[in-house]
Amino acid sequence: MDTSGRRNEIIRILVCRRKTTIGELAREFGVSKLTIQRDIGNLILEYPIEQTCGKNGGISIPEWYHPYCRMLSDEQAKTLRSLLPKSDERQATVLRQLISEYSTLERRI
Repeated sequence: MDTSGRRNEIIRILVCRRKTTIGELAREFGVSKLTIQRDIGNLILEYPIEQTCGKNGGISIPEWYHPYCRMLSDEQAKTLRSLLPKSDERQATVLRQLISEYSTLERRI
């Protein structure tokens, strides 16, 4: 997984769990804690991520924040894109709209 994909997944995890730790994320992604710290430092610039130190500390995101209610993962977008050649024109138009409107992958291309 590339840096951008990992950062997108970190936000997805935070939105789902609401709270985690750098250690947990490092283990899940198979990267160092420093890599996750850099990712969080970058994500804080764009998202309302909060960091808390201490025994019960960690990384959290406020309950009110729900950005990805309608967002495709990279794998979902790639799957939809792979269906384009097999689709009729009407279906292809709908697939292109979905990819364009809801894919973070599309925004990076």
